[in-house]
Amino acid sequence: VEHNGLALVAGVRPRDLKSNRFRRATMTLEFPALVPDPTVSRFWIETETADLFFGCIILLNALYMGVDAERNLDLGQDSGVDPFFYVVDNLFALVFVWELGLRIHRWGRKMLTKPGLRLWGWFDVIIISSNALDVWVLTWISSGSELQQVSVLRMLRLVRLARIVRLLRFRIFKELLVILVSLMSSLRAVAWVFLLLAIFVYTGGLICTMMLARKTGSPEIERYFGSVSASMLTHFKIVTLEGWPVVASTLLNNTDAAGVFWVLYIVGFIMITNISLLNLVTGVVVDSVMDAAAREAREFAYLKDEDI
Repeated sequence: VEHNGLALVAGVRPRDLKSNRFRRATMTLEFPALVPDPTVSRFWIETETADLFFGCIILLNALYMGVDAERNLDLGQDSGVDPFFYVVDNLFALVFVWELGLRIHRWGRKMLTKPGLRLWGWFDVIIISSNALDVWVLTWISSGSELQQVSVLRMLRLVRLARIVRLLRFRIFKELLVILVSLMSSLRAVAWVFLLLAIFVYTGGLICTMMLARKTGSPEIERYFGSVSASMLTHFKIVTLEGWPVVASTLLNNTDAAGVFWVLYIVGFIMITNISLLNLVTGVVVDSVMDAAAREAREFAYLKDEDI
């Protein structure tokens, strides 16, 4: 069927002629070499080079904030606007505003409305705007006045630390995001494991307190098991393998014939808690990492398909 000089396939509606999928299908049939690669973006802000550049800028800015904090600590108080540090603040602020402009140019209003973009979009706008407000407005308002002592202004400056979180939005740091997401998703299962571990620690501490406290006359035993809190702390140290041979030797040397039993008790407690339960936590986290990586791959493919 001929329509405005185009050869159409039967069943294709005229309003579909403007769709991206129809144009790509037509180009694939007639000019295969002209079909754009969906994995390659024509916008520099979406490349790994841009991710690496702005990621390094964020890390450098975090290190600079540490140097600036040390400077203020050495001075004992704010000494007004230092020209060098103010120039550096302006350079960082300009780079971040430039990044925000590139993202607005790429996505437009979709940056604040599209489901896969709006969370990071609003986060970028708030963080970068607060940084620009701090560097270009509040620095001069608060310089040499009592406003420097206002905690609200200092809290606004601390918002700049949130820029480190922006590393998670860059694809080149996607492994970091996968680890964080998997850790958050595994918190429920890990919490149950830690609750079970706390039950073991409390039960073991209660048993040792009832059977050892005030019964051996040994100050070493009293130091480790003289109260429920001391016994629980000792059991927690045993879980972390912190000084458990010393505890086992103390029990072996101060409990007569029952010393062997207490040593076996400590070894069994380590096998149940440290070797079994804590390795179970590792397994839960690894499983969550694999699930989060699969979800991240699906979401990235979905966003690419929507953009095409």
